[in-house]
Amino acid sequence: MSGRDDHRSLFNGVLQMMIWRWRYFVAAVLLAGLLLLTNGAPPMPVFAGIAGAAMFMWRRGSRLS
Repeated sequence: MSGRDDHRSLFNGVLQMMIWRWRYFVAAVLLAGLLLLTNGAPPMPVFAGIAGAAMFMWRRGSRLS
């Protein structure tokens, strides 16, 4: 058995996983938003969709911690 505090390592693991998830989300938002806007999608619905997805991710992430 390791000599470190296992509760702390679990918290750091969850926090690190959440940071990586947000990095992927930001990359996906940039790619999808750029593709939609350059192909003629109206900006307001694109931004509203991004905001809705961010709120969904934030609420889902707050249940993990």
